[in-house]
Amino acid sequence: MNYKEIGKKIKEIRINKNLSQEEFAEEIGITPSYLGQVERGQRNIALPTLEKIAKVTDIPIEIFICNISTENELQRFWEAATKGLELDEKEELANAFKVLLTTLKHIVKRDKI
Repeated sequence: MNYKEIGKKIKEIRINKNLSQEEFAEEIGITPSYLGQVERGQRNIALPTLEKIAKVTDIPIEIFICNISTENELQRFWEAATKGLELDEKEELANAFKVLLTTLKHIVKRDKI
């Protein structure tokens, strides 16, 4: 993951929602100082915090992780990644991705990363 790009994306989303760092940090349960450092690319963001941001903003976490700007771009990314695959292969890949995300979430919760 490119944490600097993730920080830029978080700042862009916060600004588009007309929220100050203080307001957004409170909403996602972190300090404004930490949020500012993440936005400037000075600190890496923890996966649980990124999940919370995705949930609060109603933006798929893939938008952050894959450095994709919009859900349309995410759709184009998926189409390019699965080009030439049969429908059942696409479904298997989608299911594998869901399992991977679920597994990562369990590891993060277990290890409190």
